[in-house]
Order: sequence, then C-alpha cells, then structure tokens
Amino acid sequence: MAHIDYTEDGKPFIRDDWYLEDVASVCEQMGVTLTEDQMEDVLHDIANGFDANHGISWDTFQYVIHQHNPDEDQSFSVGTRGRPRCDGKLVLSDAEKNQLIHHYKTEAYPDWVANWLPKDVDPFTGLYHSGSEHEGEEYEEMHWSGIQFEEDGRMFDICMHFVDGKQWAEVYECYRVGDNWSTSTQKVWLMHEELEHDNA
Repeated sequence: MAHIDYTEDGKPFIRDDWYLEDVASVCEQMGVTLTEDQMEDVLHDIANGFDANHGISWDTFQYVIHQHNPDEDQSFSVGTRGRPRCDGKLVLSDAEKNQLIHHYKTEAYPDWVANWLPKDVDPFTGLYHSGSEHEGEEYEEMHWSGIQFEEDGRMFDICMHFVDGKQWAEVYECYRVGDNWSTSTQKVWLMHEELEHDNA
C-alpha cells in the first residue's frame, strides 16, 4: 500500500492509498455485505478518525466495517465462555506494560471489586462464597476498564474475569473510529501471566 511519490518540484513523500476494492476485500473475508455507499462511508469514517500514532491497517477496516454491520460480525471468533479468541500478541514496551499494571493494581481491579463484583464472590478466586445461592460456582461476568496514555494517546481496554479459580486480566488496544473508540480483539497481552510471574 505505502509507496514513495514525488511533488511537482521533485521532493519525495510517502503515500498510503486505500480504495473501495480494499473495503470490499475485507468485507468478503468477514462474510459481510455492504452497499457501495456503505463502503464509501467506511472510507470516510477511517479518514475522519485517522490517528498518526496508529496509522491505517487491515484491522482498522475490520473494526469500522463491524460498526456498519454489527449483526454480521465474522471478524472475531469466540473462545470459551464468550471471550474473544485472539490471533496475535499485542506489542508493548516495558514502560507501557508497567503503566498498564499500575492502572490495573491501583484503579481497575480495586474499582471492579468495590463497585461491580458481587459481594458473595471471592475477589481472588471468583468463586461464590459458602451459603451463597451459587455456592461453589465461578463468577462468569467480564468487567472492562479503559486507560489512555498521555504521552502518545494510545488507548487500551483491560478485560478482567476469572478462569478456573484464577484472576485473568487481558489487555486489548482501542482505535479511534469517527467520534468513538473501537476495541480490537485481534491482538492481546495476557497481563495476568506477568502478574503471576512477579508473584512467583
């Protein structure tokens, strides 16, 4: 997609052109049908939400197409218990990981426990307490907490839930789509693995 072009006075610059055919190609991969007008709207939304920190990728097209046709989303497969199944690892620097861990420990997790998690659920194992109507069962709801970095504007969602008596915290990146943010589930950082390593 990206290539070098030249101004009228011979100075080089980078072009990154995307066409209706690109939208149609992604729609076909997702099993989604859009009209030509809708595909043109996809290009407008991507252009209006452009962020130079993130650029434009095939993932960007998938997210925007999903916004235009959410009932036919085939881009994200679903894993166990309704969790999105990811195909790649989210790339983060050590500083970014530390900032996300700090947010999780000081804000996201405490807020989940204090304000959202049922009081009859053990906040460490996710199991309902003895005497609860659901005694012995595992709490299955997921809770999301967002954080945006001031330095570069990157936005992330932390998905918190329990699996087999353990806390899970998964980090996904969000992308600007028009006036809203869309969470990408294509790449993930399993924060809980890092936390388990630190506690070992």
